[in-house]
Amino acid sequence: MEAENRAHPRKNIELPIVLIATSYLSTKISHAKSLDFSEGGLSVLTSESLNPGQHVSIEFTQPAMAQLMQVRAVVRYCSRDRYGMEFLSSSPEQAHSIRLMVGTA
Repeated sequence: MEAENRAHPRKNIELPIVLIATSYLSTKISHAKSLDFSEGGLSVLTSESLNPGQHVSIEFTQPAMAQLMQVRAVVRYCSRDRYGMEFLSSSPEQAHSIRLMVGTA
């Protein structure tokens, strides 16, 4: 099997995720499950319908620190109920916490 060409290696991490998706006239809050994380984003499983390019807020608890994190992301990939999301903004502390979580710190 050919190796993936990714900017950041992925780590399988399953966590409950809260997705907050805002469109022109509404805000939808839904529950999802992460499948994997990297420094640059994550993959989630959800029944919520999302579109490539859509901006969302993602909330999850960083397991080792029991710290609630909220990070902005954009949907980059869709396949049925699996979505790939790229982190858009995170504080230096959040970025460090994510690096610790995925083992690249």
